[in-house]
Amino acid sequence: MPHFNTIPLDDAKRTAGLAPTVSQYAGFVAKLGPGQAGHLTLVAGETMRGVKVRLTRAATAAGVRLTARSVGNDLYFWRAAPVRRRGPRTKAR
Repeated sequence: MPHFNTIPLDDAKRTAGLAPTVSQYAGFVAKLGPGQAGHLTLVAGETMRGVKVRLTRAATAAGVRLTARSVGNDLYFWRAAPVRRRGPRTKAR
């Protein structure tokens, strides 16, 4: 069972603020124009999975679909083609 204790709210916000926020990644997504791709290089202490998750969450919150590919410590991403929605299927008679 984990140990529980209370701390001042200011201390918690200061400690929790060390991780990059989704809003920072939302800025990366917002800068992408048509025909452009983004490039992120991981620094020490970051994992590819964590960066991809934060980037995808930011894009989803902005209503944007992304395609992301990783090569070593580099992550490339771009806006995915929109999904073509078909009308409802009709019943066969």
